[in-house]
Amino acid sequence: YVTPAPGDAAFPLARHKDWYLGHSWASGICQPPNPNGRNQESISEAVHSYEAAHLLGVALGDRDLAAAGRLLAALEVDAAARYWHAATSTQVPDVFERPMVGMRWSFLVQFGTWFGGDPAFSYGIQLLPLTPYAERRDALGFVRALLPAYAGACDATCGAEGWGISLIALRAAAGERERAFASGRDPNVAVPSR
Repeated sequence: YVTPAPGDAAFPLARHKDWYLGHSWASGICQPPNPNGRNQESISEAVHSYEAAHLLGVALGDRDLAAAGRLLAALEVDAAARYWHAATSTQVPDVFERPMVGMRWSFLVQFGTWFGGDPAFSYGIQLLPLTPYAERRDALGFVRALLPAYAGACDATCGAEGWGISLIALRAAAGERERAFASGRDPNVAVPSR
């Protein structure tokens, strides 16, 4: 999904990258066309795919791949702040009342996801995966603005389906370490043991 080698027939330079907006489109060029245009649900997955490219380049000693991955990840982080982190963004219109965009389309933003409208889904999908780079993706002001909404949305479904782990991480990132540890014992938040 990323290669710094121009003309590489096996891999694109960047996975459906929109260089003007700075983020990837999950669907690439819509085939068949969707009336809402292209879409990107999980900006966090795009961020971390390029983080992985950077880390692979570092591990292989491939400076070009490491630099390309770092640039692409940084662009996705900037796009997340502008287009998905509604609570702290100046780009998302005030009429959008949620703290986070669930899905961005060419012509609209929505709160729901492909797999449902539960608020925990929309918040959770934008916070996974949990890697050290998530601290760059989610600025402290945004984390603190998102926390009350996500905590209020996390019910039994949140814990049963595993979304609670991102709430625990969000609390820790917001500086609420004790509450994060306590959340690990809350059946509405904690991932059930199997």
